[in-house]
Amino acid sequence: MIAAEAVPIGDVLQRRQDAVRVEADETYVMVGVLNKGRGLFTRGNVSGSDTNYERLTRLRHGDLIFSKLFAWEGSVAVVDRAGWVSSEFPTYAIDATRVDPAYLSHVIGWEGFVGQLAKATSGLGQRRQRVAPERFESAIIPLPDLESQRAIATRLDRIARARRTASSQHLSTIRSRLLLDSLAGAREQRVDTLLERRRQPIEVSETQSYKMLGMRNRGRGAFDAGVLHGSETKYPRLLRVLAGDLIYLKLGAWEGAFGIVPPELDGRHTSPEFVSYDVDEDQIDRDFLEAMVTWDGFAFRVGGLSKGTNLRRRRLNPDVFESLSIPLPTLERQRELGPTLLQLRRAGAQIARRDELTHALLPAARNEEFGKLLVR
Repeated sequence: MIAAEAVPIGDVLQRRQDAVRVEADETYVMVGVLNKGRGLFTRGNVSGSDTNYERLTRLRHGDLIFSKLFAWEGSVAVVDRAGWVSSEFPTYAIDATRVDPAYLSHVIGWEGFVGQLAKATSGLGQRRQRVAPERFESAIIPLPDLESQRAIATRLDRIARARRTASSQHLSTIRSRLLLDSLAGAREQRVDTLLERRRQPIEVSETQSYKMLGMRNRGRGAFDAGVLHGSETKYPRLLRVLAGDLIYLKLGAWEGAFGIVPPELDGRHTSPEFVSYDVDEDQIDRDFLEAMVTWDGFAFRVGGLSKGTNLRRRRLNPDVFESLSIPLPTLERQRELGPTLLQLRRAGAQIARRDELTHALLPAARNEEFGKLLVR
């Protein structure tokens, strides 16, 4: 096991006291600190004549900085850009003879460190809580030898890099462009001429069990929702859906709860909150339809048709949806684009899932690395 001291972070930092007087005719590039250990961001330019601050501090690459107001939620960072900050952002030089900056950048994003800052706040109301420099400097960090620090930083950097590879958003942008190009100048057609609503619900029996289907929002598709016993529901009827049906959730249509029933969920049941349609494949390609209804632009459009007393209770009435006119390219063009659009969507979903896992992996890895260093 690696030997490590438990030391106050102030032991490896030196507070900078080199703020300079603001000049009215100067322009300053102001920098802020994101929460949850997400680093710095550039807030924009400000003229010396437009700020009430009398003094500002110039950031130096490799310094450590934190926000008094938001340190309790992880607004701490190692400086990676030029800029200026106010006295609301204490700034420190890092003693590189004792702590590796790359190692320290992971320590300050560690839940155990941020948790100490959350307990070190003072002020009325959560959004006005501040962490004073003295309390920040007293937060404890694990400090092994420099060689061990560098080895730990290398391992954690490798995990962090996995989070910065090609994102699902990039594929979503490509898919949107293909769809928009195909819809430009296309003939408008009413939904009820392309789809036929299924209107044959089944009666619920208290002695029967029903395999259920659910629908994720943001175009993420249908999923196995488990088994429902007839005695456990107040619904007198359920809807049985078939593979290839287009379905949507009335209450979630405005946030993209649309999809095509996959073969493995054929014959599942839904509550009356869902609507199911048979697709006329002589007029619309099923893959193209799935790409369209799981597209952000489509969700935005039907969102404007959803009605309710507040945002979370808005429903899309089937009659309203069916009266909607949508642009539709030729069937040949739909069949040409459908498989590509579907592959882009599936790849994007896989990358999004990978992103979720890697985002969860880094905090877990930090907890493991730093938690065991403090175990005696």
